[in-house]
Amino acid sequence: MRTLHAVVTRLKLRYVESLADKVAALRRLRLSLELNDSVEGARRIAHQLAGSAGTYGWPELGQVARAVSDAPRPELSAALDALLSALERIVLEERRPTPTDILVVEDDDDLGPLVTTVLSTPGSTVHRVRTAAEARAWLKKRSFDLMILDLTLPDGDGRTLLGELPDLPLTRSLPAVVLSACESSSVKVECLALGAALFLEKPLDIEYLRAAVDSLLRQSRRHKKEITHDALTGLTNRTGFREAFERAAALNARAGGRMCLAFLDLDHFKALNDCHGHSVGDEVLRRVGAVLLSRLRVSDVAGRWGGEEFVVLLPNTVLRDARAVLATVAERLRLETAAIEEAPVGPVTFSGGLVEVQGDGRLDMVIVEADRLLYAAKAAGRACVRDLEDQRASPGLDALVITRAAEIAEGVISALKPLGLRFEVCVDVDGAAARLGARPYALAVLDLDPADLGAFDLLRALRAGPALATPLLVMAAAEQDHAVERIFSLGADDFLRAPYLGSELRARARRLIRGNFSVPPPAAVG
Repeated sequence: MRTLHAVVTRLKLRYVESLADKVAALRRLRLSLELNDSVEGARRIAHQLAGSAGTYGWPELGQVARAVSDAPRPELSAALDALLSALERIVLEERRPTPTDILVVEDDDDLGPLVTTVLSTPGSTVHRVRTAAEARAWLKKRSFDLMILDLTLPDGDGRTLLGELPDLPLTRSLPAVVLSACESSSVKVECLALGAALFLEKPLDIEYLRAAVDSLLRQSRRHKKEITHDALTGLTNRTGFREAFERAAALNARAGGRMCLAFLDLDHFKALNDCHGHSVGDEVLRRVGAVLLSRLRVSDVAGRWGGEEFVVLLPNTVLRDARAVLATVAERLRLETAAIEEAPVGPVTFSGGLVEVQGDGRLDMVIVEADRLLYAAKAAGRACVRDLEDQRASPGLDALVITRAAEIAEGVISALKPLGLRFEVCVDVDGAAARLGARPYALAVLDLDPADLGAFDLLRALRAGPALATPLLVMAAAEQDHAVERIFSLGADDFLRAPYLGSELRARARRLIRGNFSVPPPAAVG
């Protein structure tokens, strides 16, 4: 066991070192791709990687390398950039020790220090305690990647502690290795039933323990990656991005650094899906993920927030530099998506909101601010990114609230205030249509009384002439389905039954504002 494990480890380290050499060679070839010799050299290295990467545990690298081998000459530069980015990430991750926290619960003063020493590796931290009470105290205040648990402890049976792990917030998925001198099969079965990942009998085979711990940690990391990453794009999901943001924000607050966050939304993505199908839409999303990973630094974090929305965190970055980074991302995305073979979708663009994070700002509030600026980017014609400096120089988005009841207007404004709109209230409902048609609004909210027959005439008038383009949200205490049907038939874009929740009004308004811009014909989506 010792020999095989050592040989595999040594071979993998040697392979990683060869990857570093290949990065240097590919970078030199990348600078002179107009020469045939450079093209053939790059393809030759990619072919080698395509055949070996999967064997050493990186099948995704093999796929990226194969894309370079197969890429037509016009697409070779982009494919080579993606390969270089993937190589650099692997080399960096393998050379940098993975931080690991292990808790050893063992009262034996001969065995405990030995286990601690064996499990201590560069980048790892091993905490040893002697009692179940000490272990509980640690497990309640911090998370661990693995626990080594002796069954016989001075203050109780380790099985009791093992059974408590699923009930503690920080230990629900904690892998546990049980150590015991007991040879009873019923004890082994009980420990495994309680959730133990492995049961090892004493006396211990130390080399086997080391190999088993390595394997469990790899499995745990893969499981965590599945939880925190988006399978389609390879980016972090909301859970993973939130964790990364909290770590970066805490560091940013301590160091007094500058940090920026961008909230991005692909332009006309629904029309693209409707026109070309979801398989092409998925390919576009995959390419967005690849572009973000290839154009951002290792310290940056990119995530898929949901659907066609993405978030980018840029630590140690000021607004000016963040804008430059997003500009390079936008340009590369245009090139990548213009060459999709499955369908001629044309270059895909995104709109975005960019904010500078102050101190250890809360993510939810930062997203709200970035989302507000995203609306401004949509209103400015899409394919651009807006920040607070742009917003101060722009007219902003206006909303018109049509109601004779002041309390209704106050409630609407309070609910929609987080969207960053500027509000006007129209109490002269008879003149509302003229007011709405006089200039553009991002949104109109109509407080309608279904019992008032004139209210439906007002709705009909609001939907005539130049006011037709303004998204209209109607609120009413309509009890009958036929009243709701009539509201929609007269041109309402959405309906909200009163009394309403502020969060629901905000969500519906956000959707309408996002859609308040013309969508080009399918052949020209982008």
